[in-house]
Amino acid sequence: MLLQVGEPARLAAVTLLEADSKESLIVKYIQAGDLGAKYGGNITEYELRYARKEQYLDDPDAGQIVTDEGCSPDQVGLLNWPAPPHGESPPVRVGGLITGRTYLFQVRAVSPHGTGPWSFVHGQPSGCRRGRRHRSPLKW
Repeated sequence: MLLQVGEPARLAAVTLLEADSKESLIVKYIQAGDLGAKYGGNITEYELRYARKEQYLDDPDAGQIVTDEGCSPDQVGLLNWPAPPHGESPPVRVGGLITGRTYLFQVRAVSPHGTGPWSFVHGQPSGCRRGRRHRSPLKW
């Protein structure tokens, strides 16, 4: 039997848990199950990026690390954090947002074997208004 190891698989889309202030959202992701659910695929960290316009996410390398102030409307914000113990997916707080604006979110896993593809931007969280595109952004 040959075990072939590669980059992490694509994750499911990010979902909204709650708006915890006028400038921040709490979002949820589902942890990668690469190389079996028991071991977590040796995932070392997760990355989440967001933008106001879909075309900003066309470049898989787009993203600037976000400070407490957030990012400019013409940029792609990027957050990263160490992978939690397998089986746990703690919520992620995204700050520096503007109330009433539309944001698109993507998440991916990183391992010693490579960086996985960004998740699709789809699925409409409950309590949010539906976007007009084939992909549904988060609007709050």
